[in-house]
Amino acid sequence: MTNKFNDMIVLGESKKEKKGDGVNEVLNLMKEIRDFQEQVSVCAEAQNSPENRSKIEEFSGSLEKMYGSLLDMARNGVKTIRKMPPEDAKIEERPVEKGKVVLNAPVAPTI
Repeated sequence: MTNKFNDMIVLGESKKEKKGDGVNEVLNLMKEIRDFQEQVSVCAEAQNSPENRSKIEEFSGSLEKMYGSLLDMARNGVKTIRKMPPEDAKIEERPVEKGKVVLNAPVAPTI
């Protein structure tokens, strides 16, 4: 009996990312950080000890820096997406009578 396992090739389908998936994930993370920052503020206000309150408020400063970094990432990602041509943009060639102008219907951009 021969070992056919070595003769088999397994091909995995790579996940195709849609245009803008990275930006969507950054925006989702920004929303989660904003929600978490609200929880940190509520927690800081509930503290009786000034020492604990100041320690918790330090988290808020770190979250603001992270939020700013994510905002820059999202801004750059949106600029990149807007510059890319749509994937489904196809040039369709049709025979045209001489002197007749044919226009394609406008297509709304997708993000």
